[in-house]
Amino acid sequence: MAKVILKFNETVLKEIQLDLSQLTIGRKPDNDLVIDSPAVSGHHAKITELHGAFVLEDLGSAGGTVVNDHKIVRQQLKSGDRVMIGKHVLDYHDEVKHHPPPPSPRLLDSEKTFSKPAVPEPPAQPEFPKVEEPVMVGQSLLDDRAEPERPAATLPPEPPDSEKTFNKPAVPEPPAPSALHKEEEAQTEEPKPKERFGVLQIVEGRTDRKEYPLAGRMAIIGAQPGATVKLRGWLAPKTAALISRRHDEYSVSLSKEGKDVRLNGLPIQGRVNLNDGDLLEVAGVKMYFYLKE
Repeated sequence: MAKVILKFNETVLKEIQLDLSQLTIGRKPDNDLVIDSPAVSGHHAKITELHGAFVLEDLGSAGGTVVNDHKIVRQQLKSGDRVMIGKHVLDYHDEVKHHPPPPSPRLLDSEKTFSKPAVPEPPAQPEFPKVEEPVMVGQSLLDDRAEPERPAATLPPEPPDSEKTFNKPAVPEPPAPSALHKEEEAQTEEPKPKERFGVLQIVEGRTDRKEYPLAGRMAIIGAQPGATVKLRGWLAPKTAALISRRHDEYSVSLSKEGKDVRLNGLPIQGRVNLNDGDLLEVAGVKMYFYLKE
């Protein structure tokens, strides 16, 4: 499980397990992790769990938030990252280890089986009646009972070669493709890529739901009836922002009423493309955008 270790002057003060979806950090007592230091803002930063990863976000603090000597607004944490909040240090550790799968057992030669292709049997040869060869004695034929002489049998004239007919053996048809061959052909076909669609996950602010799938071509964020993301409150604009979709690409744009729309902490102008993991803020409501199959 992931955890953070709070230090001051390399002295460990506290160890916190990240077993909640969100951990708030600041000087005020309503935070999950309270750091009583004048260098720390009242609500300084927060760590949010998003699809198994943890994202650190600065909440507009006066002194800023630094990760590995770089000032950040929002960044995904990796095991071993060193976070500076005021004069205190947070060491992030992820203890999840991935074990390789066990090797498959080897088969003995006696256990191996091979499928041999069926060999068609040769066609049956036509059977001809057996003719006993006569026994010639001088100019006459004699059988076993010593019958009297008979005139020699005369054979009909042999027909010309053009009139001769022969019994040709039947040629076997080629075997139909086996099921194994069909399965190999099916495996060679490349699978079609699955289409992905966007999802908005609410992390802060008042809405009617916590997650919104963006399956249509156009999504409206506002307080009007029929809006995809329904904002609440008397001052919420009817149409604050518009999200457009083309295949698996999404973009956000301002409406005529929209004034305060930010992407990753920066105000947008016109139309801006959305990327997986972006933080969108509309009329005080913060939401993460990510792609899902």
